[in-house]
Amino acid sequence: MSEFKVNTITNRDGSHGPQVCGITTFGSSGMQLPSGPTEFRGGRGRGVVGGGHPGPQNTLDFIEIATTGNASDFGDLTTATRNVACCASSTRGTWAGGQTPGNTSIIGYVTISSSGGANDFGDLTQATTDMNCGVLSDNIRGIMMMGSPSGIQGTLEFITIPTTGNSSEFGTVAPRRHAATMSSPVRSVFCSGKNDITSVYIKTIDFVITQTRGESTTFGETAIAVEQNVGAGNKTRGLIAGGFNPSFSPDTRVNQIQFITLATEGNATDFGDLSATRFGAASMSSSIRACFAGGSQPGAQNVIESVTIASAGNAIDFGDLTRYTTVPGGLSDVHGGLAQ
Repeated sequence: MSEFKVNTITNRDGSHGPQVCGITTFGSSGMQLPSGPTEFRGGRGRGVVGGGHPGPQNTLDFIEIATTGNASDFGDLTTATRNVACCASSTRGTWAGGQTPGNTSIIGYVTISSSGGANDFGDLTQATTDMNCGVLSDNIRGIMMMGSPSGIQGTLEFITIPTTGNSSEFGTVAPRRHAATMSSPVRSVFCSGKNDITSVYIKTIDFVITQTRGESTTFGETAIAVEQNVGAGNKTRGLIAGGFNPSFSPDTRVNQIQFITLATEGNATDFGDLSATRFGAASMSSSIRACFAGGSQPGAQNVIESVTIASAGNAIDFGDLTRYTTVPGGLSDVHGGLAQ
């Protein structure tokens, strides 16, 4: 017998309510939940922060994004590193490149739901650091923006996240390092940064279609020109937080949070503020909440703050990391590139 039911489930972000409408089948085997994307079958979003400075560090911390509180130990990266690029699917998280202290091409991965040490994934085509700050991926493909040395700035590479192996060429974006980045299920977006070739801090926002190799397209501009800001968001809205520009006075760091609507090109709009000026933080997000962890004020911090992505406003305290760190890499299993 089949009956139309509205099933109340626990969502990945920790909320409850009638979320899935569909055909629920009853029979000798009992009730069967509808099939569909993991994000609609329950579970909780987990965020993981890896690497950082001073060090470099190899520590991995994790939080459950739906529940405020301090981070817990997850395991260790395959090598101590900082200034890394991150990609994540709904099951696997990767950290690529960085400084160890020399530039590295190593890519490592973890299964996000299972605490433990990272495993070898493959290598980038070149050793690089000062990469994108925020996840660039959908559930299949992860993109990394090369940062330093300046000769490779703006080069994009990609991996197929479910399959270990070396990265491949994707295309290019306007040269920059330390850009804030975020994804929708279709687009990967790059916000501001520093062009080392011209020594100019830029406001430009560009995007690529994650599943289509090629050159970037102009999206708009941020309100301020900084580097070491960080991106987060859900499938609809991207957030850009913090940053650094040595020409700013009296504080070279900023606490500004801006937002963009990922499906619609245009300039970033004011969202709110971090609790303090900060650069070099890590980000993690669910469909509801974005978290910003660590960073420099100017010394390395262990603070985690959060905002509700759909509601403009200032960040509030979430908890603390297990350590003080700046320029780590953060990721989560329910970020904007996944169908939440």
